Amino acid sequence: MWFTLPIENEFKIDTLNEKIKQSFMHVENSFKEILNEIEKTLEDIAYESEKIVGSGETFVDQFGTKVISLVSEVKKPDKINFQNIEAYISALNLFQRKIIYYGARWLRKTGPAHKFSIRQIEQKRKRLLNLSKDLETLFSKHQIELIKWKRAENTLRKLSKLEEERSVNRMALGSVESKLKELKIRIAKDEKEIQSLTRKEDLVEARKLENSKALFEETVRKDLKHLEKPVLKAIKLIEDRSIEIDQPKIIELEKFISNSKSALLDLNRIKPIEDALIYLQKLLKSKKLNLKSSRTKKGIETISSILKEDKIKEYEKTFNEYAKQSRRLEVEGTIGRTRELEEIQEEYRKNKETLGHVIIEKKRIEEDAASCEGKIKEYLTKLEELI
Repeated sequence: MWFTLPIENEFKIDTLNEKIKQSFMHVENSFKEILNEIEKTLEDIAYESEKIVGSGETFVDQFGTKVISLVSEVKKPDKINFQNIEAYISALNLFQRKIIYYGARWLRKTGPAHKFSIRQIEQKRKRLLNLSKDLETLFSKHQIELIKWKRAENTLRKLSKLEEERSVNRMALGSVESKLKELKIRIAKDEKEIQSLTRKEDLVEARKLENSKALFEETVRKDLKHLEKPVLKAIKLIEDRSIEIDQPKIIELEKFISNSKSALLDLNRIKPIEDALIYLQKLLKSKKLNLKSSRTKKGIETISSILKEDKIKEYEKTFNEYAKQSRRLEVEGTIGRTRELEEIQEEYRKNKETLGHVIIEKKRIEEDAASCEGKIKEYLTKLEELI
Protein backbone atom coordinates (compact mmCIF):
# COMPACT_ATOMS: atom_id res chain seq x y z
CA MET A 1 0.00 0.00 0.00
CA TRP A 2 1.34 3.44 -0.97
CA PHE A 3 2.55 5.63 1.86
CA THR A 4 -0.14 8.31 2.27
CA LEU A 5 0.29 11.91 3.42
CA PRO A 6 -1.95 13.71 5.92
CA ILE A 7 -4.28 16.02 4.00
CA GLU A 8 -3.58 18.90 6.38
CA ASN A 9 0.06 18.85 5.27
CA GLU A 10 -0.83 19.60 1.65
CA PHE A 11 0.17 23.09 0.52
CA LYS A 12 1.21 25.21 -2.46
CA ILE A 13 4.26 27.45 -2.29
CA ASP A 14 2.66 30.15 -4.47
CA THR A 15 -0.40 30.27 -2.21
CA LEU A 16 1.70 30.52 0.95
CA ASN A 17 3.89 33.19 -0.63
CA GLU A 18 0.78 35.22 -1.46
CA LYS A 19 -0.46 34.83 2.13
CA ILE A 20 2.85 36.15 3.46
CA LYS A 21 2.67 39.14 1.11
CA GLN A 22 -0.89 39.92 2.20
CA SER A 23 -0.01 39.58 5.91
CA PHE A 24 2.87 42.06 5.71
CA MET A 25 1.56 44.35 2.96
CA HIS A 26 0.71 47.09 5.49
CA VAL A 27 4.35 47.04 6.66
CA GLU A 28 5.63 47.27 3.11
CA ASN A 29 3.26 50.12 2.27
CA SER A 30 4.29 52.09 5.37
CA PHE A 31 7.90 52.11 4.16
CA LYS A 32 7.28 52.80 0.48
CA GLU A 33 6.38 56.49 0.85
CA ILE A 34 9.33 57.47 3.03
CA LEU A 35 11.76 55.45 0.90
CA ASN A 36 10.54 57.30 -2.19
CA GLU A 37 10.97 60.65 -0.42
CA ILE A 38 14.51 59.74 0.65
CA GLU A 39 15.35 58.68 -2.90
CA LYS A 40 13.94 61.97 -4.27
CA THR A 41 15.94 64.00 -1.74
CA LEU A 42 19.16 62.19 -2.65
CA GLU A 43 18.48 62.94 -6.31
CA ASP A 44 17.98 66.62 -5.42
CA ILE A 45 21.29 66.68 -3.56
CA ALA A 46 23.03 65.15 -6.58
CA TYR A 47 21.30 67.68 -8.89
CA GLU A 48 22.41 70.66 -6.80
CA SER A 49 25.93 69.21 -6.63
CA GLU A 50 26.13 68.98 -10.40
CA LYS A 51 25.60 72.74 -10.55
CA ILE A 52 28.84 73.47 -8.71
CA VAL A 53 30.98 71.01 -10.64
CA GLY A 54 33.11 72.95 -13.13
CA SER A 55 32.84 76.16 -11.10
CA GLY A 56 36.51 76.98 -11.50
CA GLU A 57 37.13 76.70 -7.78
CA THR A 58 39.07 73.54 -7.03
CA PHE A 59 37.61 72.81 -3.60
CA VAL A 60 34.07 73.50 -4.75
CA ASP A 61 34.56 71.18 -7.76
CA GLN A 62 35.96 68.47 -5.53
CA PHE A 63 33.09 68.76 -3.09
CA GLY A 64 30.43 68.59 -5.82
CA THR A 65 32.07 65.58 -7.47
CA LYS A 66 32.44 63.80 -4.12
CA VAL A 67 28.80 64.38 -3.13
CA ILE A 68 27.58 62.97 -6.46
CA SER A 69 29.77 59.90 -5.86
CA LEU A 70 28.45 59.51 -2.29
CA VAL A 71 24.84 59.73 -3.49
CA SER A 72 25.49 56.94 -6.03
CA GLU A 73 26.69 54.66 -3.19
CA VAL A 74 23.37 54.90 -1.29
CA LYS A 75 21.16 52.30 -2.96
CA LYS A 76 17.43 52.19 -2.31
CA PRO A 77 16.40 48.70 -1.08
CA ASP A 78 15.05 46.60 -3.95
CA LYS A 79 13.02 44.65 -1.38
CA ILE A 80 11.63 45.78 1.96
CA ASN A 81 12.83 43.52 4.75
CA PHE A 82 14.65 43.75 8.06
CA GLN A 83 18.18 43.40 6.70
CA ASN A 84 17.73 45.78 3.77
CA ILE A 85 16.13 48.57 5.84
CA GLU A 86 18.76 48.20 8.56
CA ALA A 87 21.55 48.38 5.95
CA TYR A 88 19.87 51.38 4.27
CA ILE A 89 19.71 53.31 7.55
CA SER A 90 23.43 52.61 8.11
CA ALA A 91 24.22 53.81 4.57
CA LEU A 92 22.25 57.05 5.11
CA ASN A 93 24.03 57.74 8.40
CA LEU A 94 27.40 57.14 6.76
CA PHE A 95 26.41 59.49 3.93
CA GLN A 96 25.61 62.23 6.49
CA ARG A 97 28.94 61.85 8.25
CA LYS A 98 30.92 61.94 5.02
CA ILE A 99 29.14 64.94 3.47
CA ILE A 100 29.66 66.92 6.70
CA TYR A 101 33.32 65.90 6.80
CA TYR A 102 34.03 66.89 3.17
CA GLY A 103 32.00 70.09 3.51
CA ALA A 104 34.04 71.18 6.53
CA ARG A 105 37.25 70.26 4.73
CA TRP A 106 36.68 71.95 1.38
CA LEU A 107 34.07 74.71 1.77
CA ARG A 108 35.56 76.91 4.49
CA LYS A 109 37.08 79.34 1.96
CA THR A 110 34.31 79.26 -0.61
CA GLY A 111 33.62 82.49 -2.46
CA PRO A 112 30.16 84.16 -2.48
CA ALA A 113 29.46 83.04 -6.04
CA HIS A 114 28.53 79.48 -5.02
CA LYS A 115 27.08 80.03 -1.58
CA PHE A 116 23.49 79.78 -2.80
CA SER A 117 24.03 76.35 -4.40
CA ILE A 118 25.94 75.08 -1.36
CA ARG A 119 23.13 76.41 0.89
CA GLN A 120 20.65 74.42 -1.26
CA ILE A 121 22.73 71.26 -0.80
CA GLU A 122 22.83 71.87 2.96
CA GLN A 123 19.05 72.32 3.14
CA LYS A 124 18.51 69.08 1.21
CA ARG A 125 20.99 67.34 3.49
CA LYS A 126 19.06 68.45 6.59
CA ARG A 127 15.81 67.29 5.01
CA LEU A 128 17.48 63.92 4.33
CA LEU A 129 18.59 63.80 7.95
CA ASN A 130 15.03 64.30 9.18
CA LEU A 131 13.72 61.69 6.76
CA SER A 132 16.43 59.27 7.94
CA LYS A 133 15.30 59.80 11.53
CA ASP A 134 11.70 59.19 10.49
CA LEU A 135 12.84 55.99 8.77
CA GLU A 136 14.62 54.87 11.96
CA THR A 137 11.46 55.57 13.98
CA LEU A 138 9.36 53.60 11.50
CA PHE A 139 11.92 50.79 11.56
CA SER A 140 11.74 50.63 15.37
CA LYS A 141 7.94 50.62 15.20
CA HIS A 142 7.79 47.73 12.72
CA GLN A 143 10.91 45.91 13.86
CA ILE A 144 9.08 42.89 15.32
CA GLU A 145 6.90 42.59 12.22
CA LEU A 146 9.96 42.81 9.96
CA ILE A 147 11.61 40.02 11.96
CA LYS A 148 8.44 37.92 11.64
CA TRP A 149 8.37 38.65 7.91
CA LYS A 150 11.97 37.53 7.56
CA ARG A 151 11.28 34.33 9.53
CA ALA A 152 8.17 33.67 7.46
CA GLU A 153 10.17 33.92 4.22
CA ASN A 154 12.95 31.69 5.62
CA THR A 155 10.31 29.16 6.67
CA LEU A 156 8.79 29.31 3.20
CA ARG A 157 12.20 28.59 1.63
CA LYS A 158 12.55 25.53 3.86
CA LEU A 159 9.06 24.40 2.92
CA SER A 160 9.95 24.81 -0.76
CA LYS A 161 12.92 22.46 -0.34
CA LEU A 162 10.76 20.02 1.63
CA GLU A 163 8.16 20.11 -1.13
CA GLU A 164 10.86 19.02 -3.61
CA GLU A 165 11.95 16.28 -1.18
CA ARG A 166 8.32 15.16 -0.81
CA SER A 167 7.99 14.92 -4.59
CA VAL A 168 11.14 12.76 -4.79
CA ASN A 169 9.83 10.53 -1.98
CA ARG A 170 6.47 10.10 -3.71
CA MET A 171 8.13 9.12 -6.99
CA ALA A 172 10.46 6.71 -5.19
CA LEU A 173 7.58 5.15 -3.28
CA GLY A 174 5.55 4.79 -6.46
CA SER A 175 8.48 3.05 -8.14
CA VAL A 176 9.15 0.72 -5.22
CA GLU A 177 5.45 -0.18 -4.96
CA SER A 178 5.47 -1.14 -8.65
CA LYS A 179 8.54 -3.32 -8.05
CA LEU A 180 6.87 -5.02 -5.07
CA LYS A 181 3.70 -5.69 -7.03
CA GLU A 182 5.65 -7.15 -9.96
CA LEU A 183 7.82 -9.33 -7.69
CA LYS A 184 4.82 -10.68 -5.77
CA ILE A 185 3.16 -11.68 -9.05
CA ARG A 186 6.36 -13.44 -10.20
CA ILE A 187 6.79 -15.23 -6.85
CA ALA A 188 3.16 -16.40 -6.83
CA LYS A 189 3.62 -17.74 -10.39
CA ASP A 190 6.88 -19.50 -9.43
CA GLU A 191 5.25 -21.08 -6.36
CA LYS A 192 2.38 -22.39 -8.48
CA GLU A 193 4.73 -23.90 -11.08
CA ILE A 194 7.01 -25.42 -8.43
CA GLN A 195 4.04 -26.94 -6.63
CA SER A 196 2.76 -28.41 -9.89
CA LEU A 197 6.12 -29.87 -10.92
CA THR A 198 7.07 -31.30 -7.52
CA ARG A 199 3.88 -33.39 -7.44
CA LYS A 200 4.88 -35.40 -10.55
CA GLU A 201 6.13 -38.92 -9.72
CA ASP A 202 8.93 -38.94 -12.30
CA LEU A 203 10.39 -35.77 -10.81
CA VAL A 204 10.18 -37.26 -7.32
CA GLU A 205 12.17 -40.23 -8.66
CA ALA A 206 14.69 -37.88 -10.31
CA ARG A 207 15.19 -35.92 -7.08
CA LYS A 208 15.74 -39.14 -5.14
CA LEU A 209 18.30 -40.26 -7.74
CA GLU A 210 20.15 -36.90 -7.55
CA ASN A 211 20.21 -37.04 -3.75
CA SER A 212 21.47 -40.62 -3.80
CA LYS A 213 24.18 -39.72 -6.33
CA ALA A 214 25.28 -36.75 -4.25
CA LEU A 215 25.55 -38.89 -1.10
CA PHE A 216 27.57 -41.56 -2.91
CA GLU A 217 29.94 -38.98 -4.43
CA GLU A 218 30.50 -37.53 -0.95
CA THR A 219 31.30 -41.06 0.34
CA VAL A 220 33.88 -41.56 -2.43
CA ARG A 221 35.39 -38.15 -1.70
CA LYS A 222 35.82 -39.06 1.97
CA ASP A 223 37.35 -42.43 1.05
CA LEU A 224 39.96 -40.69 -1.10
CA LYS A 225 40.59 -37.70 1.20
CA HIS A 226 43.92 -38.96 2.56
CA LEU A 227 45.31 -39.43 -0.95
CA GLU A 228 44.99 -35.78 -2.01
CA LYS A 229 48.10 -34.52 -0.22
CA PRO A 230 50.41 -37.35 -1.39
CA VAL A 231 49.29 -36.89 -5.03
CA LEU A 232 49.78 -33.09 -4.87
CA LYS A 233 53.25 -33.62 -3.35
CA ALA A 234 54.14 -36.09 -6.11
CA ILE A 235 53.03 -33.58 -8.78
CA LYS A 236 55.19 -30.92 -7.12
CA LEU A 237 58.22 -33.23 -7.21
CA ILE A 238 57.54 -33.97 -10.88
CA GLU A 239 57.52 -30.23 -11.63
CA ASP A 240 60.70 -29.69 -9.61
CA ARG A 241 62.30 -32.84 -11.11
CA SER A 242 63.58 -33.65 -7.63
CA ILE A 243 63.17 -37.40 -8.00
CA GLU A 244 62.20 -39.78 -10.78
CA ILE A 245 58.44 -40.41 -10.64
CA ASP A 246 56.09 -42.24 -13.03
CA GLN A 247 54.21 -39.17 -14.24
CA PRO A 248 51.33 -40.92 -16.14
CA LYS A 249 50.37 -42.92 -13.03
CA ILE A 250 50.31 -39.82 -10.82
CA ILE A 251 48.25 -37.91 -13.42
CA GLU A 252 45.87 -40.90 -13.55
CA LEU A 253 45.36 -40.63 -9.79
CA GLU A 254 44.98 -36.87 -9.86
CA LYS A 255 42.11 -37.19 -12.39
CA PHE A 256 40.53 -39.98 -10.36
CA ILE A 257 40.62 -38.06 -7.07
CA SER A 258 39.42 -34.75 -8.57
CA ASN A 259 36.54 -36.34 -10.52
CA SER A 260 36.01 -40.02 -9.66
CA LYS A 261 32.73 -40.29 -11.53
CA SER A 262 34.13 -38.97 -14.80
CA ALA A 263 37.28 -41.13 -14.50
CA LEU A 264 35.38 -44.35 -13.88
CA LEU A 265 32.76 -43.80 -16.59
CA ASP A 266 35.58 -44.13 -19.15
CA LEU A 267 35.96 -47.70 -20.40
CA ASN A 268 38.60 -49.99 -18.86
CA ARG A 269 39.85 -47.52 -16.26
CA ILE A 270 39.75 -49.84 -13.22
CA LYS A 271 43.10 -51.58 -13.86
CA PRO A 272 45.10 -48.38 -14.63
CA ILE A 273 43.70 -46.71 -11.48
CA GLU A 274 44.52 -49.71 -9.28
CA ASP A 275 48.06 -49.85 -10.76
CA ALA A 276 48.47 -46.15 -10.01
CA LEU A 277 47.32 -46.71 -6.43
CA ILE A 278 49.85 -49.51 -5.97
CA TYR A 279 52.56 -47.21 -7.35
CA LEU A 280 51.61 -44.40 -4.96
CA GLN A 281 51.64 -46.83 -2.06
CA LYS A 282 55.21 -47.83 -2.95
CA LEU A 283 56.22 -44.15 -3.07
CA LEU A 284 54.71 -43.62 0.37
CA LYS A 285 56.47 -46.65 1.83
CA SER A 286 59.78 -45.48 0.35
CA LYS A 287 59.24 -42.11 2.05
CA LYS A 288 60.43 -40.33 -1.09
CA LEU A 289 57.53 -37.86 -0.85
CA ASN A 290 58.89 -36.45 2.43
CA LEU A 291 55.45 -36.25 4.08
CA LYS A 292 54.69 -36.29 7.77
CA SER A 293 54.63 -39.79 9.16
CA SER A 294 50.94 -39.44 10.05
CA ARG A 295 50.03 -38.48 6.46
CA THR A 296 52.18 -41.28 5.07
CA LYS A 297 50.52 -43.82 7.37
CA LYS A 298 46.98 -42.68 6.52
CA GLY A 299 47.78 -42.75 2.79
CA ILE A 300 49.13 -46.31 2.94
CA GLU A 301 46.16 -47.51 5.01
CA THR A 302 43.67 -45.84 2.63
CA ILE A 303 45.19 -47.54 -0.43
CA SER A 304 45.31 -50.91 1.34
CA SER A 305 41.63 -50.60 2.27
CA ILE A 306 40.57 -49.58 -1.27
CA LEU A 307 42.49 -52.45 -2.88
CA LYS A 308 41.48 -55.06 -0.30
CA GLU A 309 37.77 -54.24 -0.50
CA ASP A 310 37.89 -53.88 -4.29
CA LYS A 311 36.34 -50.41 -3.94
CA ILE A 312 37.37 -49.14 -7.38
CA LYS A 313 35.19 -51.80 -9.00
CA GLU A 314 32.37 -50.93 -6.59
CA TYR A 315 32.68 -47.23 -7.43
CA GLU A 316 32.67 -47.99 -11.15
CA LYS A 317 29.60 -50.19 -10.87
CA THR A 318 27.62 -47.68 -8.82
CA PHE A 319 28.53 -44.70 -11.02
CA ASN A 320 27.51 -46.60 -14.14
CA GLU A 321 24.23 -47.64 -12.54
CA TYR A 322 23.45 -44.03 -11.75
CA ALA A 323 24.40 -43.07 -15.31
CA LYS A 324 22.08 -45.75 -16.68
CA GLN A 325 19.17 -44.50 -14.57
CA SER A 326 19.88 -40.91 -15.60
CA ARG A 327 19.87 -41.88 -19.28
CA ARG A 328 16.50 -43.60 -18.83
CA LEU A 329 15.05 -40.51 -17.19
CA GLU A 330 16.61 -38.37 -19.93
CA VAL A 331 14.86 -40.42 -22.62
CA GLU A 332 11.57 -40.12 -20.74
CA GLY A 333 12.00 -36.33 -20.56
CA THR A 334 12.24 -36.33 -16.79
CA ILE A 335 15.70 -34.77 -16.68
CA GLY A 336 14.50 -31.90 -18.82
CA ARG A 337 11.60 -31.28 -16.48
CA THR A 338 13.96 -31.58 -13.52
CA ARG A 339 16.18 -28.88 -15.02
CA GLU A 340 13.09 -26.78 -15.64
CA LEU A 341 12.14 -27.19 -11.97
CA GLU A 342 15.67 -26.26 -10.85
CA GLU A 343 15.59 -23.14 -13.05
CA ILE A 344 12.22 -22.09 -11.64
CA GLN A 345 13.44 -22.74 -8.09
CA GLU A 346 16.54 -20.62 -8.74
CA GLU A 347 14.39 -17.84 -10.21
CA TYR A 348 12.09 -18.13 -7.17
CA ARG A 349 15.09 -17.84 -4.82
CA LYS A 350 16.40 -14.75 -6.62
CA ASN A 351 12.95 -13.12 -6.65
CA LYS A 352 12.54 -13.74 -2.93
CA GLU A 353 15.99 -12.26 -2.28
CA THR A 354 15.17 -9.22 -4.42
CA LEU A 355 11.84 -8.88 -2.62
CA GLY A 356 13.68 -8.66 0.70
CA HIS A 357 15.94 -5.88 -0.64
CA VAL A 358 12.96 -3.97 -2.07
CA ILE A 359 11.06 -4.23 1.23
CA ILE A 360 14.10 -2.77 3.04
CA GLU A 361 14.33 -0.02 0.41
CA LYS A 362 10.61 0.74 0.82
CA LYS A 363 10.99 0.96 4.60
CA ARG A 364 13.90 3.40 4.23
CA ILE A 365 11.95 5.60 1.79
CA GLU A 366 8.91 5.56 4.09
CA GLU A 367 11.11 6.62 7.01
CA ASP A 368 12.53 9.48 4.92
CA ALA A 369 9.00 10.43 3.83
CA ALA A 370 7.73 10.35 7.43
CA SER A 371 10.63 12.55 8.55
CA CYS A 372 9.90 14.96 5.69
CA GLU A 373 6.21 15.11 6.61
CA GLY A 374 7.10 15.79 10.24
CA LYS A 375 9.24 18.75 9.21
CA ILE A 376 6.54 20.03 6.85
CA LYS A 377 3.98 19.93 9.66
CA GLU A 378 6.40 21.72 11.99
CA TYR A 379 7.16 24.50 9.49
CA LEU A 380 3.52 24.94 8.48
CA THR A 381 2.66 25.42 12.17
CA LYS A 382 5.48 27.98 12.52
CA LEU A 383 4.34 29.81 9.41
CA GLU A 384 0.76 29.90 10.67
CA GLU A 385 1.98 31.48 13.92
CA LEU A 386 3.99 34.11 11.99
CA ILE A 387 1.24 35.20 9.58
